[in-house]
Amino acid sequence: TREAWISRIPAGLATLACGFSILSNFWCETVVFTSQPQSQQQQQQDQVVQVSFGPWTRQELITKDVGYGRDGGVRTVSECVYYENGFRSMDAAWKTTRVFSVLAIVLGGFLCAITWLSPCICAVVAHHWKRIGLGYWIVTAFQCITILFVTTSNVCQRDSNPYLQDTILLYTNDCEWDWGAWVNLVSIILWFLTGLLMITSIVPPFYDPPRKSTQTQTVTYNQTPQPDGTMAITKHVVKGTYVQNNPGTLVHDLPPQPVET
Repeated sequence: TREAWISRIPAGLATLACGFSILSNFWCETVVFTSQPQSQQQQQQDQVVQVSFGPWTRQELITKDVGYGRDGGVRTVSECVYYENGFRSMDAAWKTTRVFSVLAIVLGGFLCAITWLSPCICAVVAHHWKRIGLGYWIVTAFQCITILFVTTSNVCQRDSNPYLQDTILLYTNDCEWDWGAWVNLVSIILWFLTGLLMITSIVPPFYDPPRKSTQTQTVTYNQTPQPDGTMAITKHVVKGTYVQNNPGTLVHDLPPQPVET
């Protein structure tokens, strides 16, 4: 149905947000340090080295013997490797970023799956559509917390970054945002827009559960005078569609009490 297809718009946005969130948090190019040439010769030869860091992985230059190539089979490649020192070299902001990066992906992925399956489980989703939208805003908050990695963590200061202290190269004092940081901002915007659409604009797939057919009843009351002066009232229930009142017919929810004359 048209409503089911419209409901896929938030699902598509959530899928993009989830993918960007994974890239920004688990790839090693969130922030970057650039080496400063220590001599005029290095500056002329453009001998500049860049090293990047992410919340979970960091960039490392690895020399591999590939067995072929112009340089005698030896090639230097850049790879993302996990931090070998674990949490010992990370401050509170860095650890917080790692925790909320996982929470954002887990909760966001769960809500994304529910949104995609909404045409199939519309009986559940239709009653909780706006609550799911609020859930996306919670994911947005989790994703915003991961910005601590590029603002306050010790990864972004050369003197406090443990992976830049034991090197002969002289790097810039502060880091710069790499493409992963900008992708993180895009994922925040997409998470927020997904929740906004579900709460304010896009309605869920309509679900009309089967209901028991209602039946109206026409109740007729007949008053018959009795020899003792009382009035005997008899009622007759006719099942069927509702009929308008007519002379001699009284439609009422409860039978009237006997009336004495």
